[in-house]
Amino acid sequence: MISQEIKRLRTAKRMTQRQLARAVDVGECEVYRWERGIRRPSVANIERLAATFDVPIADLFGDSNV
Repeated sequence: MISQEIKRLRTAKRMTQRQLARAVDVGECEVYRWERGIRRPSVANIERLAATFDVPIADLFGDSNV
């Protein structure tokens, strides 16, 4: 699930939710919602997340074999 991958990648980079929110230009509450599966990031935010974590977009969905 994307929510688990966002949290896993964020903690692997040793980032706080606040730091990630600033990096992708969203509110801190939005990152909280993504990580808990309350909301899903938009396509634009998925692209920003992938760029911030320096991973392919597929990795955000837990599929590093694509």
